[in-house]
Amino acid sequence: MNQMPTPSEVPVLNLRSLVFFLSMLLDQRVAEFRKSTPYEKLRASDERVFVAASRNTRSISDIARILRISRQSVQSSIQRLASLGLLHLVTTDDNKRDKIVMLTERGQLAAGLAAGMLSIMEGELTAILGNAEYAQLRASLVKILSNYRGGEFLPRVT
Repeated sequence: MNQMPTPSEVPVLNLRSLVFFLSMLLDQRVAEFRKSTPYEKLRASDERVFVAASRNTRSISDIARILRISRQSVQSSIQRLASLGLLHLVTTDDNKRDKIVMLTERGQLAAGLAAGMLSIMEGELTAILGNAEYAQLRASLVKILSNYRGGEFLPRVT
C-alpha cells in the first residue's frame, strides 16, 4: 500500500495537488474497508470499471471511453470482476462485437456495500468540516465537474 507523503514532501499545494492527495487518502480508506473481504485484491482500475458499470448499462467501449483507458484494460478488469461473480457480459443484437457489462446479483450487493462504505467516509468528512462546510465543498465540486468538459464525469439524468 502506498504511504502518504509527509507535509515536507508535498510539492506546491495548488488545487490539483490538494485534490490528488485527498483522492489518495480516500483510496487508502476504501482499501481499509476492503481488507479481509473477497475484494481485498481488487486493483484501483477494477474499482473504477465496477463503478462505471454499476452507474448505467454500458458497453465495454463506453466504459473505456468514459475512463479514458483502452478496451483491453477494461476487459482485463472485467475478467477479474467476473471471476469474483460481480458482473457478466451480455451480447446485444445490434453489435455482436461490443458487449454490455451487467452487474450480477452479487455485484448489486457489492455496490450496496460500497455505497455504505462511502456513506461512512462522507460522515467522517462531515465530522471534520461540519455539515455546512461539507455541503458547500460537495456543491462546489459538483459545480466544477458539471462545467468542466460538459459534465462528462457526472452521471446523466434522464
